[in-house]
Amino acid sequence: MKQLLLIFILSCIISPVFASKIIIEDTSSAVISKSNSIVIPNNVTIKQLLGRKLTLKEKLALLYARTTYKKGIPLDTIEAKKANSSAIIGFIFSLLGIFIFPLFAIPAYVLCDNMLRKEKKQPGILTPTSKTLAQIGKITAIVTGVLIVLVILLIFLLLASLAR
Repeated sequence: MKQLLLIFILSCIISPVFASKIIIEDTSSAVISKSNSIVIPNNVTIKQLLGRKLTLKEKLALLYARTTYKKGIPLDTIEAKKANSSAIIGFIFSLLGIFIFPLFAIPAYVLCDNMLRKEKKQPGILTPTSKTLAQIGKITAIVTGVLIVLVILLIFLLLASLAR
């Protein structure tokens, strides 16, 4: 069951990256991608990949997944979830940068800036809440970075004045 879950998760994460523009018609592959969606492979294909028979739990899980996602898992939905998650993580890093450790501001700025750029290129990928959080996270990371630079300059000036 763990191997099947691992294959399913990896196929959902890795396949859109490598095959988002390619339409795969081969049924022996683990993931079939058609028209920007991921189709769950049949039991025979998964049996061949695992090299063993599927257990009853695995068969039931696949049946449930196929009935839930009859038309496949849309790639746009996956991208939107990733973008929203990254925006929220960037905001959390910016808060960690203020209150716990200032170097968290660097990944916060990078994450928030990347998500806002994606939103500019592809409007609607971020929810309004996530977009606001990304904007706040970017501003907070910039302010934290400026404060770090000012504190370092102040320390150097104090050390320079004490050295005289």
